[in-house]
Amino acid sequence: ATFTLEEDHEAPAFADFDLNNVALSTDVSYGKLHSTYDEETDFDVTQGRHELRAESLVSRAEKMLNQAVDYLEENHVVEQEPSYKKGQLINRFARMLKVMKPQYIHELYNKIVEGKTDRDEVLKRLFLESVVNVGTHASTLFIRDLVLENKLHYLMMLEILGKMPLNVRNPNVELLNELEPMLKKDYFVAPKEVDPDFDDEEVKPRVLEDIAKPVFLSFATLVYRAHKHLSVEEQQQAPVLNKYIDFFYDYLVRAEYDGKVTALQALRNIQLGKVYQVLVPVVRKEVQIEGFTEELRLHAIWAVEKAIPDYQHAYDLLWPVMVDYSLPLKVRIAAYDILVRKPTTTANMMQIHWFMAYEKNPQFYNYHYTTLKSLANSVDPCNTYLQELATHCLRFTKIRPQPFYGMSSSFMVDSIDPIYGHGEGFLVSYVAHERTGFPEVLTVENIVVEGRRRHSFWKLQVILKNMDQVTKGIADLFGWKFPLNNTEVLNVLKEARGDYKTSKIFFDVVFSHNGRVTFADNYNGRNHPLGDVALELFLKFQARDIRMNHQFINHEVNDEVHLVGELGIPVLVTNKIPKVFSIRRHLFELNSTHTEEETDLRFWRHGEYSLATYNPLLGTWHVVQRLTATDIQLPTKAIDISHSSLSVLEGIVFRLPANKHSTAGFVTHAKDSVDIIESDGKVLHNFCESCEKHQVVIIGAPLNVYEPESYESKSLGLRFHAGMFDCENGMSPVTLEKESWRAFSKERKNSWGEEIVDTFLSFRQDFKNILLSPKMGSCGLIAKVEPSKKYPTSYVNYLLKANTDTIEDPSVLYAFKGNKVNVRGTYKTFGFPNNETVSTWDLHLDATLKPGHKEQSFNLQLTRTVPGEKNLKICVDGQKTHPELAHPDFLKVNANEEKTHAKLTFSMAETDGDQCSKEGTVIQVNLKGELSDEQKEQFVKDEESGDCVDDKKNELYTTTQDFTPLTPKCLTHAIKYTTLRNYLINIHYSKVPEIVSDVVRSMEDKEIFPLMPHLEYDKERTEEGHIKIAVNYSMDTDTTDISVVTPKRSLKIIDLNVVQHENLFDPPGIDGFGVNPDKYLWHFLLDNSRFTTEFLQEYMHGRI
Repeated sequence: ATFTLEEDHEAPAFADFDLNNVALSTDVSYGKLHSTYDEETDFDVTQGRHELRAESLVSRAEKMLNQAVDYLEENHVVEQEPSYKKGQLINRFARMLKVMKPQYIHELYNKIVEGKTDRDEVLKRLFLESVVNVGTHASTLFIRDLVLENKLHYLMMLEILGKMPLNVRNPNVELLNELEPMLKKDYFVAPKEVDPDFDDEEVKPRVLEDIAKPVFLSFATLVYRAHKHLSVEEQQQAPVLNKYIDFFYDYLVRAEYDGKVTALQALRNIQLGKVYQVLVPVVRKEVQIEGFTEELRLHAIWAVEKAIPDYQHAYDLLWPVMVDYSLPLKVRIAAYDILVRKPTTTANMMQIHWFMAYEKNPQFYNYHYTTLKSLANSVDPCNTYLQELATHCLRFTKIRPQPFYGMSSSFMVDSIDPIYGHGEGFLVSYVAHERTGFPEVLTVENIVVEGRRRHSFWKLQVILKNMDQVTKGIADLFGWKFPLNNTEVLNVLKEARGDYKTSKIFFDVVFSHNGRVTFADNYNGRNHPLGDVALELFLKFQARDIRMNHQFINHEVNDEVHLVGELGIPVLVTNKIPKVFSIRRHLFELNSTHTEEETDLRFWRHGEYSLATYNPLLGTWHVVQRLTATDIQLPTKAIDISHSSLSVLEGIVFRLPANKHSTAGFVTHAKDSVDIIESDGKVLHNFCESCEKHQVVIIGAPLNVYEPESYESKSLGLRFHAGMFDCENGMSPVTLEKESWRAFSKERKNSWGEEIVDTFLSFRQDFKNILLSPKMGSCGLIAKVEPSKKYPTSYVNYLLKANTDTIEDPSVLYAFKGNKVNVRGTYKTFGFPNNETVSTWDLHLDATLKPGHKEQSFNLQLTRTVPGEKNLKICVDGQKTHPELAHPDFLKVNANEEKTHAKLTFSMAETDGDQCSKEGTVIQVNLKGELSDEQKEQFVKDEESGDCVDDKKNELYTTTQDFTPLTPKCLTHAIKYTTLRNYLINIHYSKVPEIVSDVVRSMEDKEIFPLMPHLEYDKERTEEGHIKIAVNYSMDTDTTDISVVTPKRSLKIIDLNVVQHENLFDPPGIDGFGVNPDKYLWHFLLDNSRFTTEFLQEYMHGRI
């Protein structure tokens, strides 16, 4: 604040006043805000200064909702700054709902619900999706009324009840009392209504209606939020809290299995008070509950996790469960999972480690090992202490060999941006059945770090039982048979099977959002609403008559904090990012062979991050904010033409005339601004007529010139363009590339060596950085595809046919049969408006894999035909050969003969005929793979004193043909010296188009930059039109040496790490410790002269 002294006057005389009797205030505090605009509405920060016209609220809200529907119909992928008024419609509509009383919300809903058109359905969906995020008592009571009156279908009710308790702004005991009718409603139905085979009328009906389950879970979360501010002692004595804990425990005792699951998860949501004391005897099975199975015990362990006060209580409760060998593996692992993530000291973790060191169950031990490895490799800054403990234990953990079947495991991948403090992680764990290897328990969790605060965004937990019946049913449906032909073995299996009866499929599903369970249910063969929805959708699809119209609103962030400034005036910090996802699809049959499809997918993400100060003298808000906007639209309109053969695909895609299905793409924009928000709209104008209420904050003058990179395709009838617009000075594509390089770097990423996971995490990190980065300032990005104006096109027609054949030679016995694939395709473009043929592309593809898989070849021909022009012919021809096995001993290796050869020829030219021409662009690639010098030297040593030599001398393995023994050591030896690590590539080219050369040079410069620490330059050159590349992979490390010689430059890349092996099975080293020498035996970039890729993948993952 700034105070300026403008005039100086003498102060009038004051009467004498004795200050000695006045109490001295030494501290100033501000009380919690309690004033509201009206009963059951939002807090009034202005304390009555802002008057609302209640009579106009409903009409204004309805108008705003219609504008939101219009927004979903419009094209927003344009090169201009998004409209604040339109883009922030969801936030503005939510602010209006916050000040509405229940009767006004009901009035608005009744107006909307009357309509029956598609537009009315969108209005209704957007209203319900918005009202659940408001969080006032009025909106919560409105949802209560919808539940009691049963006005919504099951899926919508699930979604609303899942979101509601997490958004209530001021949960308290009074609100719980008003919502209690939802609990008291009679949700019980007779068992025979659920199971038609149930005919015992004397049994008391105890089966819960499906709608009761989300009601109970939602209410339990509100109970938690209404009491979490109390101290531990106050929670134990809170009468309302104890009443609801007793209520759900009573359901646990009385209900059937699915009701017990719901009751346990409701207690999990409450978490506070005596929940721990109630669940302890349930976990220990010290209380007798009818129908209490081990699956329910697993639910009880999940439920008690957050209620455990400290590690000592966790140890006392769960250690006896973990060490009890008589319990099912899934129960023991559930106890272990909690203990291993809660240790407070190294001694706690080492106690778990020393027990697991002697664990005999290989499933449990593998789960322990992969859990420690995940924790140790995690980059989450909120998990640093646990990471240190896991790393310490991992040094003493012996790696045991895996059997060939799937093992129980736990994997975590995560990433963190060290500058902006946001990150993300995914935890996937599963417990496999000890006999079948089929997963019994599956857990998938998404962990988000925002502002260096960690929380569980969503979590899925599934318990499976008798699911092997599903796999058997699928196998029977498709006629899959197990390759077992021995009659004696089959007879033994039939006797072992005996009178085995097929059991009902059984699975439990528990879904949590932001740490609270929103869905918990059981399927055990009975009808379920979700099954009915799936069946209805399937029947519509079969009838080729589908109409989908769904909209969803979720908040990435929905925070609002009330503060008090130094002068005592209100300060409001807001961070609200609603995400609207809309899917509208109409599939209908035109005739017996033609089906028309219209699909409109849209994503609308407009957020505001603001700090606002209220000026009570003028009744205005002064706001500093960052506004972000992202719009994605993916519309399609096409006709599918069905054929009797499934190998034929044909369709029509429309281009012109342009409509809402014409433009696809995305636009994202971010800007910083200052705003003045007035109640009457005249205050600013009275002080400054030329001032604007909204002003974008930039550095320097804005650069409004938009120069996208665009390309128009005559064959596709489309225009592609992308670029930046409305950016500050100093912003360029280089700025974006620097941020992207940092996001895609390996820094602070744990992906277990999976490149797909690494790329996925990098893309999400890069997208967030674009919106958060201060370097970006105010700037927009766009990429879109739209109908070409240069080449107007009416529609395109495509036709694709495929055929496969098996090649067999009866006179020769081969280990692998041959295969032949033929693909023929046509793509025609028709001009607008006369529908004449503009261009035609013909595709011919032939691929052959000869018997024995020693020779492979393929031939691709693409021909473009344009009326009045020469044909453009593109040909690609390739061959690859493996060496013939000179000796029937499959594992015998000859280091000088293990080679592969490959040749690839590309040609492109304009020609009058149908033959491939060498008159235009020609690129020829010759590749030779062989053993490296390092391998050859090591091979000589291993032939004299290697591991396989000992097996050859062992009489137990000796054969009359003197073949190499079929032992693991000899198999490893054969793989090691048939895996080729040295590659020589010669490229000859001529008449390459300049645009292609420019792209290659640009990519080369970008790729060289991150390789600078490994780069060396040389003087060697090749003749024009020739490139030589040599690649050498090390035997004992992840590093690679690459040499590239061109006519312009010569460079060497030394010790480049190209492959990470964390995802591969790690067989034990010496006595189970240390680096295993076979870790680098093979990876997917390496060719092998003898073994198939499928075999090597299975072998490296320990499944062979």
